[in-house]
Amino acid sequence: MRSVITTLLVLFLFNTVPLKAGDCELPKRIKLEAKEDYAPYHTLIVDCVDWLESTPFTTEKKKRRDVQAFVIKWMMGTPTLSVKINSYHLDLWSRDSDKLMPVFLGGWARAIIQADFEIDEYEGMAGGIRTLIKVHELDGAPKKSREIKRLIKADKKGELVDYLKKKAS
Repeated sequence: MRSVITTLLVLFLFNTVPLKAGDCELPKRIKLEAKEDYAPYHTLIVDCVDWLESTPFTTEKKKRRDVQAFVIKWMMGTPTLSVKINSYHLDLWSRDSDKLMPVFLGGWARAIIQADFEIDEYEGMAGGIRTLIKVHELDGAPKKSREIKRLIKADKKGELVDYLKKKAS
């Protein structure tokens, strides 16, 4: 009887405890030297961005730094996509660039990867913005700026890409 209750309790807990979205396990040895080294990491980039946008800033700080460093290193060397950064983008994360820049760039990269490289610059940028919006809800996140609040409104209205075309051109 006791084991039945224990089994039921375990099953109940596994069915009701939410699991963290996306888990990003970085390999011990990451090779990013030649052009062909980058494509095998597409899935890992997506997993890492999922992890970054769902893991509070107040937990797993060392892992967050490692994941962010990997995302930035991958973005700087990948031959398959490029991101145009301008002063508008810099203003979005400048107050907390160590927390927000890797998330923004990773969200942009994830959007492009998930669309099989078939979206334009503004759709990719919107992916980065949506990731920024999500991380602003996490524990330890920077305070939302007025512009982030405007982006949230534009996204809720389904007008984010049009808004970005006006603001980030």
